[in-house]
Amino acid sequence: MEKMNITAKTTLGELLVMLNLGDKPKVPTPKMLFETAGEPIADMNGCTLFRNGFAIYQNVAGRTVV
Repeated sequence: MEKMNITAKTTLGELLVMLNLGDKPKVPTPKMLFETAGEPIADMNGCTLFRNGFAIYQNVAGRTVV
């Protein structure tokens, strides 16, 4: 597996290009992501990124999948 250089300045568009996902499937729930997506590839500032291209953003108001 190729190591990715993801920093705080990496944009969502750059991440999607790195992951080479093609068309995105239906957006899963945060619980489903944590249970099925495997280990996160990045986790910082309340945002957890998974190899399948989805991320969970968490703040005081709750969690959302992007």
